[in-house]
Amino acid sequence: ALFADLSPSLRLKLDLCIRKKFIQQCAIFSSCPTDCVVKMVKIISSNNSIVVPAELIFKKGAVGDAMYFIARGEIVIYNPGTADDAELDLNRLLCLSYEVVMPLEQTSDGAVLLSVERDGGYFGERALLLGAPRAASAAARTFAELLRLPSEDF
Repeated sequence: ALFADLSPSLRLKLDLCIRKKFIQQCAIFSSCPTDCVVKMVKIISSNNSIVVPAELIFKKGAVGDAMYFIARGEIVIYNPGTADDAELDLNRLLCLSYEVVMPLEQTSDGAVLLSVERDGGYFGERALLLGAPRAASAAARTFAELLRLPSEDF
């Protein structure tokens, strides 16, 4: 509500100050010209969402329709193995990331934790670059604010 009362140009300036770092820290966009960064900031600023712990963001094999920047929170990237994401013990997988684990440790249902992405990180970039199906699944480990860059806007 506070930002709704601001002029569009002031809102854009605030969005740029707050969110341009996400674009510039991403290796695939690090050399983008300023006008490109401004356009992407406009897009991700209007495509933000909050996810709750254990909320599935996307499934392995799904159509990759966007990449995500993490404004706040933690996201786990995992291979569900032979289990369907809906049947997976996602809470056990989320606990793996709290422990000191050997790389590629599996849960009892065969899921493998691949990485934990945190504030300022990004994931799902293959969707933009290759248009390929998702290579892994992603779920929220904590409450998180995500900024979405849809492939149709890329």
